[in-house]
Amino acid sequence: MKGKIAILFLSLLTSISYAQNKNIKDSLFIEINNSKSSIVHLVKEQETSLEIAQQYNVPATLLNQKNNLSFYDRLEKGQKIAIPLGVYNYQSLTPSSTNYKALYYNNNRGFSIQKIANALDISQEILEKLNPQTNKNILLCGWVKIGFELPSSNKASLVDNTTHAPAASLAPGAVIKSQDTTNHIPTEFEKVFNYQTSNGIIYDSTAGMVVFYKPQSTKKTDLLYAFSDEVPRGKVIKVINPSNQKCVFVKVIGALPKTKQYLNAKLGVDGRARELLETREIKLWCDLILKY
Repeated sequence: MKGKIAILFLSLLTSISYAQNKNIKDSLFIEINNSKSSIVHLVKEQETSLEIAQQYNVPATLLNQKNNLSFYDRLEKGQKIAIPLGVYNYQSLTPSSTNYKALYYNNNRGFSIQKIANALDISQEILEKLNPQTNKNILLCGWVKIGFELPSSNKASLVDNTTHAPAASLAPGAVIKSQDTTNHIPTEFEKVFNYQTSNGIIYDSTAGMVVFYKPQSTKKTDLLYAFSDEVPRGKVIKVINPSNQKCVFVKVIGALPKTKQYLNAKLGVDGRARELLETREIKLWCDLILKY
């Protein structure tokens, strides 16, 4: 009888140990270098920096900056990519959502709790609460949001529907209707803009001349496209009319046409934007918000 109890006890311990090891194995680990923490990702075959950024819910531009990459760089299988941690993907409190993975640190270098907390930019008190047994080598450091995905309706908007730029030909006296923005529903491009700028946390601001070209017919009338020589293709820009603070979100799909209508222009924008910006002009100096 005692033998059976001992076997059952050992089986239970083995099950608990397996579950703990499985949880650890399915989790993520950070590395600390120069007092900064990051996750190291090994590139899979044909994987791009944009796909990696989406996987770890990191602004793609920020990921590229940290790894000295551009959107055009080809990544090699097995290449190490440092994944930054910040408000966009990391939290130190137990998440209510299931799309988070636990984050650990293997303290084989014997760092103090304070040093690890500083690298994570959290308080030592929080890290100690996460790890009541401070003599453990494997420390729980928080949770990382995994698998950012645009809404399904938004994926179509990432495909370029326009192949050439039309001429800028709008009547300056066209009637512009005021829009009711009381019940604001984000457009598809606004959702992309929020992702690219981490909901407006990380962005660049500039200003320049916007030229409105003849409105184009698209399957979705709320999708506004733009042309630019300075802003990379695929970027979504928040265009603001400084006289009334009305704004639109436009996606860059190519370079400006080499015609005199676009001389000194920063952007060429679909003419339907005039109605939303409440302007009668075919050329308008605007504030521009984006993340290069």
